[in-house]
Amino acid sequence: MAMVSKFFIFSKFSCLLIHNLLYHFINILIFFFFTTVLVECIENNDCEKGMCKFPFIVRCLMDQCKCVRIHNLI
Repeated sequence: MAMVSKFFIFSKFSCLLIHNLLYHFINILIFFFFTTVLVECIENNDCEKGMCKFPFIVRCLMDQCKCVRIHNLI
């Protein structure tokens, strides 16, 4: 009986671990999908202002327009 309960606890833990890893991986993919705008630029004026939604503003970083959170700039 003790062996069955140990296996059940281990399998439940591994399922939760896999679920959490998938959840964070999907969140990271969504974050990069919504914050990367593939437009080349030299300065901030080259980026269009309407490329990003509210909590983000567009900035020229490493020769590409990117959406940056407003509170990260302060």
